[in-house]
Amino acid sequence: MKNHITHCHFKDCKPVEGGRDGMNGGYEMQNFGEGIIDFVWIMKKLDEIGYDGDIALEYEMHDVPAEKVIKKFYTDFLSLFQ
Repeated sequence: MKNHITHCHFKDCKPVEGGRDGMNGGYEMQNFGEGIIDFVWIMKKLDEIGYDGDIALEYEMHDVPAEKVIKKFYTDFLSLFQ
């Protein structure tokens, strides 16, 4: 499928019983590095296939408005690769 990937959307989550309002079917959105998604592995695989397209970091936590934490959200993602 490597020739068909046009963009990637990243968000992190953890399993919870019932999920938030049933919207995530048993998953709760988390800040990067606090959930179960292995972004280092994903980025390694994307590098291996030569992916050079866009990556969208999706903020879907509703407890704190994005404008209050978006910079930390972004830097937390970058810190996974240091």
